Amino acid sequence: MSKSKQSGITLKADKKQAISDATRAAIITHLVQLRAEGYGADKYVSPFLNLSGQLSGATNSPYKGMNQLRLAMASAAAGHSGQRWYTVGHAFNNNADPEKRPPVAAMLLKKGSKAMPVVFSEPKTYQKENEHGEDETKSYWRTFYFNVYNESQFKPELVFFPKIETTTSDNDPLAHADTFFANVNATVEVSHGEACYIPSRNVIRMTPLDECRSTADYYATLAHEHVHWTGGKDQLGRLRKFRDHFPSHDKAYAFEELVAELGAAFVMNVLGIEGTHANHACYIDSWIKLLRNERKALDQAARYANSAVNYLHRLQPDTVDVAAA
Repeated sequence: MSKSKQSGITLKADKKQAISDATRAAIITHLVQLRAEGYGADKYVSPFLNLSGQLSGATNSPYKGMNQLRLAMASAAAGHSGQRWYTVGHAFNNNADPEKRPPVAAMLLKKGSKAMPVVFSEPKTYQKENEHGEDETKSYWRTFYFNVYNESQFKPELVFFPKIETTTSDNDPLAHADTFFANVNATVEVSHGEACYIPSRNVIRMTPLDECRSTADYYATLAHEHVHWTGGKDQLGRLRKFRDHFPSHDKAYAFEELVAELGAAFVMNVLGIEGTHANHACYIDSWIKLLRNERKALDQAARYANSAVNYLHRLQPDTVDVAAA
């Protein structure tokens, strides 16, 4: 297994499957716990939308996509007190007390500390000679990961982590969200009743803002419906693909709702808003069943969610794909 300080560890098939299985098991446990706590009698809030707040110690910026969900669930399960995550090497080189620095970087960690993987992909190119003897540029995606630890897993007598500075900004996250969805330019009709996406008309129907519990919850619902909207035939065509692929309407519907929930969580994390989106209780049971029965379901749903969020981001001025990071 090869690695470098800059490029991380190349993600091979067995490790990729191990990460996927562990994440799927954690999400199933999370969903089952929600049911045990009574969510589902009437309506419940999204199980993914508020799994956020985890930061890269190296950049002080939030993780995105499945990395954010994976670290947030791990932090909650382990009771970590910190938000930031570091590789041992970064902490050793940048945060360890020079006078107390141990000979081995791993000695900075508390006994029993377990790493969490954060996964990234980047485009790579190489030259290959074609049948005419000419060099051609080929491209591929390299997937790699880093093992990171929560800041609370390091020995405080050996490592110093500066406090997270709370900076005041003129950028209002809610105003940013308003601009974000306006740039998408989907047709949104405000109407009393439950919010939904209507594929036959390619229209999002939204509950009025004053009927939502909060402005943040309004945007959480709007994010959820915009992810559904990306599946329309005039956008990514995902909904028709699901109808043709799945043997039953219920299974296709459950899978699309999982995509929309993950995608909404990814969008809200990027926008920096914590809101909740109410769902009917039957979804949670269908997701537990789906994830238990199909090993690849979570990876597939996450990929579709990433594609949906990246589609929304490509409709913003001067932006790049960010969902998968």
